[in-house]
Amino acid sequence: KGKGESSWIFCLLAGQHNDLWIGTSEDGLMRLDITTEKITEQFLHDEKNAMSIGSNEMITNMTFLNADSMAMATSLGIDIFNLKKNEFSHIGETDGLSSDGVYSLINDGKNNLWFTLLDGIAKISLDDKRIHRYNARDGITHENFNYNSVKRLSNNTIVFGSTLGFVYFNPGKIKEKVVPADVQI
Repeated sequence: KGKGESSWIFCLLAGQHNDLWIGTSEDGLMRLDITTEKITEQFLHDEKNAMSIGSNEMITNMTFLNADSMAMATSLGIDIFNLKKNEFSHIGETDGLSSDGVYSLINDGKNNLWFTLLDGIAKISLDDKRIHRYNARDGITHENFNYNSVKRLSNNTIVFGSTLGFVYFNPGKIKEKVVPADVQI
């Protein structure tokens, strides 16, 4: 079997250099050269390398963060891929996600990554890695989201697809929750 022949392809992302990024169910991340129609790179998890991709399984969505990096939704959280260094960093439950499995994600253009989890929608600020969660208490009407089902519209509205329809919002109009300081007498 060749690269990727044993996997489902979950997502595709057009690259910036006549290439196509392929997120798979079992074979990690692959890069296809569109001109030669050949897989030129495959990124697999390596237990001995903390900078390798977090898992070979379930890359369900991808988005570019800038010219040098991209983010991937995976069954183990979010992987941030530095394209220049070929290094990955991981964000998972131990970093504050409410669950590891991330279904869809998208960059809002203001250095925030919005994504869906088992229990709602969340945002991570890529500047300071703070995570904000949104669920039914915040007005999210659906919490059962689909893989690779997200779009940012031209007016910056983000739309996430769910099993009951879709949820949409303008991230610029979301007010962050302010937790009051502890009162001590």
